Amino acid sequence: MKLSRIICVTTFAVLVSSLAAVADPEIPKPEIVKPESVNEQAWTLRWADEFNGPAGSPPDSRSWNIETGGHGFGAHELQTYQDRPENLALDGQGNLVITVRLEDYGGFTSARIHTREKIEFTYGAMEIRAKLPAGAGLGPAIWTGGFGNETPWPLCGERDIVEVFGADASRAVSSLVGASKENEDVMVGQSESYVFPQGQDVTGWHVYRYEYAFSLDDRPEEMRFYVDGQLYRRARADWFPGQWVFGKYKHFLLLNVAVGGDRPWGSPTGETQLPQQMVVDYVRLYDVAR
Repeated sequence: MKLSRIICVTTFAVLVSSLAAVADPEIPKPEIVKPESVNEQAWTLRWADEFNGPAGSPPDSRSWNIETGGHGFGAHELQTYQDRPENLALDGQGNLVITVRLEDYGGFTSARIHTREKIEFTYGAMEIRAKLPAGAGLGPAIWTGGFGNETPWPLCGERDIVEVFGADASRAVSSLVGASKENEDVMVGQSESYVFPQGQDVTGWHVYRYEYAFSLDDRPEEMRFYVDGQLYRRARADWFPGQWVFGKYKHFLLLNVAVGGDRPWGSPTGETQLPQQMVVDYVRLYDVAR
């Protein structure tokens, strides 16, 4: 995990335990208009990417930046991010596909994209329908990074909407990362997991939704995390052990699959099946009414 002061663009979150993986049936695609949430605040669709386009084409450059390179990302990660269709492309059926591979020369390749300086937000909701890979050493993540004028991580905050920690396909992990109240250079993280019902896991289609709502009447602002419409986590400033920095900075969305390193997903083994794919049906960003 990063300890030095660096500009806020990347990191991942903290640990949970592992369970065995199971299969997952498909879940019907929901309507694009989401009804009002449990907090009685209205949500208005601001931006969406349904990933419609020819097979082999890259994601829309009006919304997405493609990150390339392989420098370990502060934790000795093994993958090199590429912009080639073998690692990143639309499939021609309304999906974005990120493929992680073990190349003939022995290295791992993958892809990472983000919306920084194109699609940004602070409050609101993000909803993603996706199938995620699982296996020892694999770290697929759908998350948001905060940034400001030279604001260092972790002071700008990080919201991990869903991560998978290696071979533990039975859990979808969400994490919040901020700075310590005593020392802004020190990371404080808080994670919770959604455990899938028997017969399901992260490798099947699921809808992951995260909400960050303003305060309403006597209710303080809070975040909520859902899987397939089921609320499993709520977070507020007085429940968080560090500085609640999430409303101070703009955030951007990131999609990636990492490999290995000093991370909760561990290192690849001879049992890790490759290639594997993160398949994303859509991402949708909603504004919340004050």
